[in-house]
Amino acid sequence: MNCREVRALLDDLVDGALQAEERRAVEGHLRGCVECRTSEAGLRALLARIGALPRSIAPAQDPWPDIARRIRTGEVIPLDFAGRSRRWYPLGAVAAAAAVLVVAVALVTAVLVGRERGARVAQSPERPATAAGVTPASLDLAQAQATFDAARTQLLAALEARKGSLSPETLGVVEENLKIIDRAVGEVQAALARDPGNRELPALLMTAYRQEIDLLQRVVQLPSRG
Repeated sequence: MNCREVRALLDDLVDGALQAEERRAVEGHLRGCVECRTSEAGLRALLARIGALPRSIAPAQDPWPDIARRIRTGEVIPLDFAGRSRRWYPLGAVAAAAAVLVVAVALVTAVLVGRERGARVAQSPERPATAAGVTPASLDLAQAQATFDAARTQLLAALEARKGSLSPETLGVVEENLKIIDRAVGEVQAALARDPGNRELPALLMTAYRQEIDLLQRVVQLPSRG
């Protein structure tokens, strides 16, 4: 087996889903290939970290300041393994990244719900309206949403075409996490409709958009099994 063939099977190897003959062939390649062995080790380490995540989130204190800080500084969840090409992504890593994103989105959603019952976030000075109830900021947000919707539609179509090349287990994880992300996006949009002057909600929405598009791009770029 060559590196390309082995990397396409790493997800199944880690999941224990390979047939005995394939497993022996992959393991034989790994014994002699430092690069593929490093990729396997990184994948197993990432999945181990995901397995240690809590199943539910019940923060003891308001985590909103930390979330706002992450938005302002542009911190993102790292999805790459050091030293590996960005054009190859093992299925297990995509599923693991989705799980990390679900935890983050669940936390944001919980905070939004809690803050609706508490004090409102301080609003920025209003910008001149271009029409009744419409500001330049709202127009920018609407344009960004339209761009996101168009890109998401294309990527979902590409994912549909790739389903046959993904393992059922990985596909199930990805699809379920996309549903959870979509629900969280909907809740942020609803909160923004109720509080259009909120400074933090548009940033949260854009962050969710970017991460969902990034996840979809990574899935559709995965190599085929054949």
